[in-house]
Amino acid sequence: MSETMIRKNHMDVLWHEYTDKEGQNLPVVQASLTEKASIIGRAGIMLLSCGTGAWRVRSSMNTLAEVMGVTCTADIGLLSIEYTCYEENGTYTHSISLPTTGVNTDKLTELEQFMREFPEKAAHFSVKQIHLVLDEIQKKPANYKAWNLGLAAAIATAS
Repeated sequence: MSETMIRKNHMDVLWHEYTDKEGQNLPVVQASLTEKASIIGRAGIMLLSCGTGAWRVRSSMNTLAEVMGVTCTADIGLLSIEYTCYEENGTYTHSISLPTTGVNTDKLTELEQFMREFPEKAAHFSVKQIHLVLDEIQKKPANYKAWNLGLAAAIATAS
């Protein structure tokens, strides 16, 4: 029997590539529309990956957008977000999706803390620094193994 490698269908989004070289040291409130939109989208998809509902994801994305001085509209599904950010001189649209869904309350708690601190950080942190903060949150491991989740789902369904 030959070994075949299964290719993953979802490519990783390289968020750090959305950081402009000339704006690396500027506070995020002075960043380009593309950079601001990358933060809004990344935070939104991270919240969605934790099992957060669409209303809460949209509310958080709106909060980030308001702090950075842009307008954001979003269509949020169970596994995907399509959003457009508007600024005086243009628009930026992005569509992102998750390969799977789950619940991670530890990561959600960290993201909520990030959201509370963002207004203060936006005035001082660069886009690169914000993405580094999000990198650390994203690295948090899942709360439960797959078999734990399957067992819990089975028990809930049997109830």
